[in-house]
Amino acid sequence: MPGLSYTIEGKIEHVEQLPPVERKFTPGAHFDLSAELSPDNVWIKIPSWLAGSWSARDETAVFYQDFKKGISRHPNEQFKAKQDFTYGQQMDKSGQIWHYMGVPYTSKSMHSSYEEIHEVREKRLVRGDDQVAEFRSLYTVLFIDNFTSNIQRTQQQESLTTYSPLADDRIGMSASTKVFDAGGRAQNLQRNEAIIKRYRHFTPINEKDGKDLRALFQQFMASRGQANLLNGGAVFTPTSQGSSQGSGQGSGPANKPGSDF
Repeated sequence: MPGLSYTIEGKIEHVEQLPPVERKFTPGAHFDLSAELSPDNVWIKIPSWLAGSWSARDETAVFYQDFKKGISRHPNEQFKAKQDFTYGQQMDKSGQIWHYMGVPYTSKSMHSSYEEIHEVREKRLVRGDDQVAEFRSLYTVLFIDNFTSNIQRTQQQESLTTYSPLADDRIGMSASTKVFDAGGRAQNLQRNEAIIKRYRHFTPINEKDGKDLRALFQQFMASRGQANLLNGGAVFTPTSQGSSQGSGQGSGPANKPGSDF
């Protein structure tokens, strides 16, 4: 891995650079809007305090660095960044709550003359315990011309998001997003903070966005030899994983300058 350049709260670090994007994602290339990704059936254990549905309404930009100009500042500016998201869809017999990662996946947002597409290729839990949950995400952002379907601009983003419990209905978030160009060269970095409110405690989610999450969870546990931990002790025989888009997390990454939840 390339050298490391920036530390968020002394824990997770951003990479100095990323590999160039695939040729099909370079500016000027024609983008196939009908292309679908096949997510891996990966589940992670999450702390019980993070499980449930959450609502963010505001974030505060606390740090910004422009690598091209060699400047940095501490704006301390609050802005609207509405995002509802859920962590945790299934619970095993021991009471452990599991979250479906579902990467890679795509999220899209429409604009007047272009479509913004986030190709999320990696998301992993770096640390999860009673004090903190830390995630690292990598994704490619494509700006597609609505008329030609050609890629106007491409950038890559690495997001490091840290949550910590504040109360039963509140968590704190610190998120650092580093932007790279299509060639993998660092452009800028922004760190945001927010207080996020819980609007629903954990409840099992068996189906979402056309995915049978209960069956996927059974398949995942059986593949690990842990079918005995399934509620009811049911044994599930692994089959093909199937393919469908989405992270199982919520409405997908927020448009910048909002953070990746």
